[in-house]
Amino acid sequence: MGSLPSELLSSIHLTLLPIPPCTNVEWYDEPLYPMRIKTLTRLRLVSRQWNDTVLDTPQLWSYIDIDSNVRRLDTTQLSLERTRGTPLHIRVHFGFGEHDDQDPFTQMLERAWSEAHRWETFACHGTAYFPRYLLPPGPLPQLREVYIGGRQDTSPVKIQAPRLETLWELLSLANIETSGAPALKSWAVPHPSNREEWERFIKVVQKCHQLEWLHFFEYHTIPDEALRTLEDWGLPEASGGIYFPSLKQLEFTLYPVSINFLGYIHAPNLQRLIVQRTVLYSYQPAFSILARLFESSPKLDAIRFEADIPLELIQQCLMAVPHDRIAGMEVEIEYQRWLLPQELTEQRECLDSLCLIQWIPIE
Repeated sequence: MGSLPSELLSSIHLTLLPIPPCTNVEWYDEPLYPMRIKTLTRLRLVSRQWNDTVLDTPQLWSYIDIDSNVRRLDTTQLSLERTRGTPLHIRVHFGFGEHDDQDPFTQMLERAWSEAHRWETFACHGTAYFPRYLLPPGPLPQLREVYIGGRQDTSPVKIQAPRLETLWELLSLANIETSGAPALKSWAVPHPSNREEWERFIKVVQKCHQLEWLHFFEYHTIPDEALRTLEDWGLPEASGGIYFPSLKQLEFTLYPVSINFLGYIHAPNLQRLIVQRTVLYSYQPAFSILARLFESSPKLDAIRFEADIPLELIQQCLMAVPHDRIAGMEVEIEYQRWLLPQELTEQRECLDSLCLIQWIPIE
């Protein structure tokens, strides 16, 4: 191994230590950063050449994790120094308490903020208390992926990221303006549940014409007011619908507020629906609204139902598909192999009579 050119050795190290995508939530639940630093330390101990190669490959140090662990902040500071001018991948654990302006966490955060022009991916959890923001309020010219698992109690901040393509928001963030990301292609977001959230959602869609993938997160609880239609909220966009010129895939739950929204969609390039399971089956969706979606989406020809959705709801959903479209639909239904008892055979046969279905067993 000592005869390998340093350039080849550097490429091998980068292949073995790729940057985890910011949408991989393991960065928050698992100690990915400490394990990565330990791995880099072990590589440096192999030989002098390996040590020099690791230190001279700034991309290996570009994964930066910032939290309130004071002992780890020194390592974070050192990693940031070793990145030189390479693009950065920032992960921040804000926690759920306030931080003094002079504490090490705040100082490290400000150092990372000063390098925001180099950020390529970013993820965060916790709460940013005034005067801090979840994201820097200035330009983020290199940013491509963002995962926001927290909230901020400060005034609105606008994401100025012209190259941003992927955005995941675990919480409703009406005080983060996303329309400064015209290249956005993938967006995962809670379904709007009030007028302010609807206005923000519509504004983003109108600004982001390249949006191809839209994912609504599963509900666990939802206020009754969220069941209102866009007309109930008095939104002028309700009458003409919402236009998605590039949307190809839509993921949602079989819940009334989601089904109601389908009636407003105009998506000429929509091809696939992913229907997610939900714990909230106490409300009966108006499946007839699905017919409107198919009228405005001529290319829609595939539906996948995730596991644990009651088969009677799947049946009602499929029966709402126009008769001239159902025969050509590509329908996939996941099921837990051990949860499909013999007594459901008759209902399964009824579904098979509607269209050609691919049953997908999962463990």
